[in-house]
Amino acid sequence: MRVLKELGTAGAELAAARGDVVVLVDALRACVTITAAPAVGARQVIPVLTVERARSYLSQSGFCVAGERHTVKVPGLHFDNLPTELMHHADRLRGQTLVLTTSNGTACVQAVRKGARALLAGSLPNAAAVTQAAFRLAREEGCDVTLVAAGQDGQPAAEDEYSVAMLAGLLVVLGADAAIPLLSVAAEAAFRGSPHGERLVRLGYEEDLALCAETNIFEAVGILQSDGFVLARGTT
Repeated sequence: MRVLKELGTAGAELAAARGDVVVLVDALRACVTITAAPAVGARQVIPVLTVERARSYLSQSGFCVAGERHTVKVPGLHFDNLPTELMHHADRLRGQTLVLTTSNGTACVQAVRKGARALLAGSLPNAAAVTQAAFRLAREEGCDVTLVAAGQDGQPAAEDEYSVAMLAGLLVVLGADAAIPLLSVAAEAAFRGSPHGERLVRLGYEEDLALCAETNIFEAVGILQSDGFVLARGTT
């Protein structure tokens, strides 16, 4: 079993075409949001491409809607793309479906959903759980694992690159074959020093940046089933 790396929507399409088990890594913040929502009791997370599509759920019972464009909350939605906000409002999410639209991560989901053996949402907060789930699925399916860094507008993002390297290292420990160099800088320093991280700090989202840079605080793993992410088998 190999561990491969791709970038953005184009890379996601390549991984899907190979029929790999794909772990999407959008470290700040979509994949952490996708993990946090079911961890606090949401039924599933439905990623959608457009703001218009997200807004169409606002009047429907049983749905909460979250989203951002260029790091800023979309006006009129229930929540921002902030995992800490979801955790603080777990009572509103419990038993509901979260609809999520983001600048980069949800576009990658749409690019990879047809063809991949499985699509998992990966980040540092669920690093151990998501790599174990991906390794198990790839072994069962007899395929490779691809870590897709969502990036920023088609370009590499330091926080995603760091997270991909960390997840690749964990997959190697489990027995996979990877040739992805591990970065030496501490996670929060890497996240805080990236352009996206700096913008989050300027906007007052330091709590979310710190959460996204923590390792193994969630055992939950979101796996795409039909239209939405639900908890993967054996995760909570």
